[in-house]
Amino acid sequence: MLIALLVLAIAGTLGSSGYTVLALRAASHFKRERGRSARRSNTSEPLSVLKPVHGEGAGLEQNLLTFYQQQHPNFELLFSARTLTDPALEIVRRLARRFPEVPTRLIASGEPEWPNARAYSVNALIAEARYPTIVVTDSDVRVPPDFLQSVVTPLEEEGVGLATCLYRGVSLGGIWTDLEALGMSVELMSNVLIANMLNGMDFALGPATATTRERIDQIGGLAELGFYYADDFALGNLMHRTGLKVVLSDTVVEHVVPTSSFGESFRHQVLWLKNNRFLRPREHVGVGLTFAMPFTILGCVLGLAAEHRALAIFWLIWGVANCMTRSVAIGWRVIKDRKALTRCWLYPMRDSIGFATWIATWFGNKIVFRGEKYILLKGGKIQRLSSRA
Repeated sequence: MLIALLVLAIAGTLGSSGYTVLALRAASHFKRERGRSARRSNTSEPLSVLKPVHGEGAGLEQNLLTFYQQQHPNFELLFSARTLTDPALEIVRRLARRFPEVPTRLIASGEPEWPNARAYSVNALIAEARYPTIVVTDSDVRVPPDFLQSVVTPLEEEGVGLATCLYRGVSLGGIWTDLEALGMSVELMSNVLIANMLNGMDFALGPATATTRERIDQIGGLAELGFYYADDFALGNLMHRTGLKVVLSDTVVEHVVPTSSFGESFRHQVLWLKNNRFLRPREHVGVGLTFAMPFTILGCVLGLAAEHRALAIFWLIWGVANCMTRSVAIGWRVIKDRKALTRCWLYPMRDSIGFATWIATWFGNKIVFRGEKYILLKGGKIQRLSSRA
């Protein structure tokens, strides 16, 4: 048994270390790739910015404000909610009065007829959009002033069907929220960068995407996406399968994480990670070897049990250094999350929580999102079990 545990500790440590090396190479690959085409579109082509909203989330007004402060000369903002009395739309009305020069329209999408309410709402917005170039962003996203100019730039490249953005987590306060946001900037973005280097982008990231109405028509519309939990992933995958390129923009947006307790944060992380188990089951198995601290702790315990204190200390230093290196190299250098530098010493704790969430994803196939219950199906599709009145 001890030999088996030792082999597991060594394999896990080597696996997570190799993963960090791969992430560093992927970061360099991304910088070279986008550096060759780093520019801002000078076009004044009009854009339709689509934003589905649902309720008055924490920080919503500040999030939406960043879209009213865009430098692009010609764009419209379209917001959709199930009803025009949704509290989020009152914030939109307030901002629209403050920025009358930005065309703003509100759409009532009604109760979703598809299992994925976001996809249904986006589809309703596309039908109302005036312009052929379309940018879709979530309500919990903040963007820099040049976002619209930069996110549409890759669409000018031949064969590109969709551009998507890396993002950094922005915590609204609380240690557990800070750790969740740090995981977004480091763990999630490391996965994206590695996937981009090894296979190219065959998926999109939900916080921000840009495409055209022509490309959407080319993939047959969005109806298929309404049956996936991760409709953003499915959109990019459908573009890829159609023969269109999915490209990472060189702009990084901010994904706002509201303050939550440990339990709330943990459930939220399991919710999203569990979908990967059904979406890409083989890759999800290997995710367990990307975490450093569980195997580091196991190695330390075995070292102390064998009275090899020096080995235990070396193992601990190795694991902590592995985590901190990834935090600084990916979270700070690539994603520009300053906390990934100043709080890199916290990343070993975040790594441990990440492993715990991965373990939790193997139990059950039911999820609850915004009060509605779903069952996850093979391939990442979902079936709605019940709705909240």
